[in-house]
Amino acid sequence: LAQAGPLVMEFHLRVPPEKWCITKAEFFAFVEEVRSLWESGRWKIDWHAHSGYSHSTSSSATKRFTEFFQDEVSGPNLYEVNERYVKPLTREAGGMSYALMKHPSGLLCQIFISHAWAEGIFEL
Repeated sequence: LAQAGPLVMEFHLRVPPEKWCITKAEFFAFVEEVRSLWESGRWKIDWHAHSGYSHSTSSSATKRFTEFFQDEVSGPNLYEVNERYVKPLTREAGGMSYALMKHPSGLLCQIFISHAWAEGIFEL
C-alpha cells in the first residue's frame, strides 16, 4: 500500500482490518484460478535459463524455495503468486488489497489462515 494513491489509502483506513477478508468459497476459487494459470505453463520457470531470477526479497533462499515449489503438489509459492497474480490484478482494479477489491465495504473475518510465504499455494 506504500505505493498506492491517497484515495486507496483512505479506503484502507475507512475499512477496519478485521474486515479485510474473503469468503471460504472465494479463497478456494482464488487457489483454483492460480492453479489454472500455473497449469497453463505461464508460471513454470526454467531455472538454468533464468539464473538471474529474483523476487523483491532477492535472496538465494527465496530462489531455492521457488525452484522447489514448481510441482503439481506444492505449486508456486506465495511470493510468486503475489507478484504474478495479486499485484497485477489489484493494480488494475485501483491498487487496493485483494480482499477489499472483492468486498469494498469489507467482510468480517470468520476464518484466519496463517501461512509461510515460501510455501506452495496448493498446500494451503
